[in-house]
Amino acid sequence: MVFEKGEQSRFMQLVRAKTNMNWVQLARYLNVVKGTICHILKERTTFREEFFLKLCKLANLNQNDFKISNKINIFYNCDVTIPTKINSKLAELIGIYLGDGHIYKKGLIITCGKIDEFYITKYIPQLIKDVFNKTGGIYYCKTKKAIQYRIYSRKIINYLVNNLNLKLGKKKNPVIPLNLFKDIRLLKYCIRGLFDTDGGLYRHHKDNLQIIFFNSKLSLIYSLKTALESLNFNPRIGKNHTNYCLYLFGKEAKRYYEEIGFSNTKNRIKYNYWLRYNRVPLNKEIECASRGSNPDHGVGNAE
Repeated sequence: MVFEKGEQSRFMQLVRAKTNMNWVQLARYLNVVKGTICHILKERTTFREEFFLKLCKLANLNQNDFKISNKINIFYNCDVTIPTKINSKLAELIGIYLGDGHIYKKGLIITCGKIDEFYITKYIPQLIKDVFNKTGGIYYCKTKKAIQYRIYSRKIINYLVNNLNLKLGKKKNPVIPLNLFKDIRLLKYCIRGLFDTDGGLYRHHKDNLQIIFFNSKLSLIYSLKTALESLNFNPRIGKNHTNYCLYLFGKEAKRYYEEIGFSNTKNRIKYNYWLRYNRVPLNKEIECASRGSNPDHGVGNAE
């Protein structure tokens, strides 16, 4: 549910005053971490209707006393549009799921790092809205180093699992769906989603740039390698301490940027910094530059 500005904070303060409970106690009552309460209080995340009703009952508050701009439950509403076929946005979402997504019985969760804040809070919500006509919620994890976008809908989950053969629960031996290999355009968008979530740009040596995709699942590494090779790229595979890696070097990295591109603002900023300054920017420089970026389109031509 969505409160009008300032109402969510006012509601939480009233609950605390009426119950004489501190934030830790309220978090335990709702079975969430204290950080979630802080984000609700500061209106940095949406408020679940079940929490609102539970706290109204606890504090003996009238739910109609608070200004709610949209009383439709944004998590379980039925106004979901199921695509009749895979389009470019759905193909990109499949790549995002394969990189940083998780499907469980109630919904879809996508998790990114704080450096990806603009991407996870702006671009991905709009992408999912365009695909399914459905709005979810943004959650800041306890450590504040990760941000999640969660969307709850059994309709969507049934579609992803039964129609697209994506995995419910832990991803075992994940691969790019075979039907995407039949359409180069859709395959490029799926690859974009993969690199935007589990990939990044790094200096290779003084005058060279590399794009690296990291993942713990070797099946996905080889599937991505096959996809890139079908587009006449020459990816290399390696391994670091915790993950398998797939590399594109030099001219291949430039060609990737021009032909497939990025939707993640972080990666676009990194590439433009490299062209201008011959270096990859620091995280604080990326965060500063992200504030003025436009998330509506990805650089590069995946058409």
